[in-house]
Amino acid sequence: TVARKMSFANGQYTGRVDMVQRLGEIAAADINKEKRASLKHSTEKLKLLAPKDISWRWDMTTKQRDKAIAPLVKGYQAAIDYAEEDDFGPLRARANFFKRVYDFEAALADFNTLMEEEPSAKLYEQRASIHYSLGNVDEALADLQTAYDLELDNDTAFWLARWQAYNGKADEAQELLELLPIGEDDQGNFADAKATVSAIAGGDPLEAHSLIAAEVERKQQDPSLLNSDCWFRGLFKVALDTAVDQCTRAVERADYPANALDSRAMMHYRLGDFEAALADLDSALEIDPSLAASRYLKGVIMLEQGDRKGQEQIDIALRISPEIATRYTFHGITPK
Repeated sequence: TVARKMSFANGQYTGRVDMVQRLGEIAAADINKEKRASLKHSTEKLKLLAPKDISWRWDMTTKQRDKAIAPLVKGYQAAIDYAEEDDFGPLRARANFFKRVYDFEAALADFNTLMEEEPSAKLYEQRASIHYSLGNVDEALADLQTAYDLELDNDTAFWLARWQAYNGKADEAQELLELLPIGEDDQGNFADAKATVSAIAGGDPLEAHSLIAAEVERKQQDPSLLNSDCWFRGLFKVALDTAVDQCTRAVERADYPANALDSRAMMHYRLGDFEAALADLDSALEIDPSLAASRYLKGVIMLEQGDRKGQEQIDIALRISPEIATRYTFHGITPK
């Protein structure tokens, strides 16, 4: 068994702890002794102490990040060099690591290499998201289309349809959705995708929202549907009169409420209640500080209130998800 611990302190990589069981079998004469030792360890009180001073990856400049991850990158390279010729596990791990620390160019290079060696629908999806973050929209759409062609997965289709609609291909998006085989489990996500594509394409947002509302009526306690309903209302500024209560239901029923809090914050923002919006955004970020959408909207609100520190929040959001500015601008949300 191997366990690894990686951490940063003061922006620096602090090391890794490995625990490896290499003892093999215990001799019969030593069994009682080892049992006593095991019991002793099981009764000890253990404490997990986190570093007092840490630097989150989203707070780092590119220069700070590159310095902090240098030992890790060196370790990944050593693992890649050591691996068998047909073992791409270490390379895949480094590609995902680069993505998690927002080095999208380095991640793309590794994903390109992986694609040459072992292409798969999952890899095409992962590379699509990298392309999208880098602003390579055509490449992103092509990769996501290929992922869907390889595995006719409805979730991939919903994702692709949204991207197509946001990038001037609404007709293709609507055609894709109409051809999908939709079962009971997909009804909610299908309604959400179809409503979003319709509204983006210039349809009546209120009419589009009725597709989601009908699903919510069928499944009134479904937290995912409730959140979709809340998010759609805020994004497209429809059915605002009853939106706050619906958004609160989404928050109350969610096992992981960060996304629902972000959705409700958007609703408060549309209603002009900046104080309530900031409270929800702070709560969401307390749960997940890497939520780019919450960072971005918080920065927009702070700037609208005359707080120039809002730009710091926007910069962090763009570091995490560079594409978010284009998406929010589409919906009329831009930093002042």
